[in-house]
Amino acid sequence: MTFGGNTKLKFKGGDSTIDLGEGGKDKVEFKNFKDFKKGGLTIENFDKKDKLIINDQKFGYNKLQKEDFKGIEIDFAD
Repeated sequence: MTFGGNTKLKFKGGDSTIDLGEGGKDKVEFKNFKDFKKGGLTIENFDKKDKLIINDQKFGYNKLQKEDFKGIEIDFAD
């Protein structure tokens, strides 16, 4: 996963939460995404400037209003 192009973390399963904070241009990227087998991932405070990329396919705020990914929950900013 890449956050804002600078921070890289490894997701090893279990329940995890990513809080994108307020008013940023964060990018959460999965290079070789497969459905999570254990636990799930919640992305909080996703807004119109943020981007989710799965296997080189980009999902912005509007597109994510219609998409549903097994194992990933998106909580949108107010």
